[in-house]
Amino acid sequence: CLFTQRVTLETTGTTFTKETQMKYSKNTHPRLYNSWRAMRHRCNGPNATDYKYYGGKGVIVYDNWDRFHLFAEWALSNGYEDGLTIDRVDPNKNYNPSNCRWITHIANVTRNNKTRNRARLDAAKEVWLSTPEITGTRLAEMFDVSISGACKWIRQFTKETQQ
Repeated sequence: CLFTQRVTLETTGTTFTKETQMKYSKNTHPRLYNSWRAMRHRCNGPNATDYKYYGGKGVIVYDNWDRFHLFAEWALSNGYEDGLTIDRVDPNKNYNPSNCRWITHIANVTRNNKTRNRARLDAAKEVWLSTPEITGTRLAEMFDVSISGACKWIRQFTKETQQ
């Protein structure tokens, strides 16, 4: 005998049955489950490697996505396929249906590296502008880049300030 339990979510008024929860489980969608678990861990787990970029910066996961079957239902109706990763359209906003999409891992890494590199470049420029005596060697140490990379930045900063 299959027992059916009806669950109504207060925030949406949507009713789900136990069958719905079983349809979307870690057994039926293991890759999606791992993606969901990793997303929640980097936002909620202070011991997570990337926590400082997510939960440490205040990024949170949409409340309804605390239940895997609700996240899976959204994902499968919004472009999820095995091989894709979740991406926040605006990296300064939270994980929620209006700010998330599914893209390839390569596209996600490329996009994140550009964002992080731009932030590091902007921070280096601020240090360079506020510390006229700073050397390329010191800038390289501070921002974990090669000395030639830091000198390239300084040439770029000098050119930008002369324009």
